[in-house]
Amino acid sequence: MIRGDDNIHKGFGITSFVLSLVGLFILISTIFISSIIWKLLISLFLIIIGIIGIILSIIQLKKGKTKLAIAGLIINIIILVLSIISIVAYFLLSFILSSFVESGTKDIDKVTDELLRNISN
Repeated sequence: MIRGDDNIHKGFGITSFVLSLVGLFILISTIFISSIIWKLLISLFLIIIGIIGIILSIIQLKKGKTKLAIAGLIINIIILVLSIISIVAYFLLSFILSSFVESGTKDIDKVTDELLRNISN
């Protein structure tokens, strides 16, 4: 028999899992968005969702392990990592393109070689 108290204590795990599903849906939806600014804003929003979901999962895991809390934790970590990678990739790409435009060269190999030399120094 299910007691009411058991359902109350599973709320953080359920909320974490729902947040992870919403975040996953939003993450997949960004494939169809062409604006870089919107992708950045959505990635920042997904980082917030991921952090909140991870916190809720940890709270639930401290109260008692549930499968939804574990699944929410894993999916939220994936969302957080992919969002951070997305933001870092955007800034790297913008840096590469800006150095390409500033150099005035049409040879991308020269620009990437110069970029790699600057990073290694």
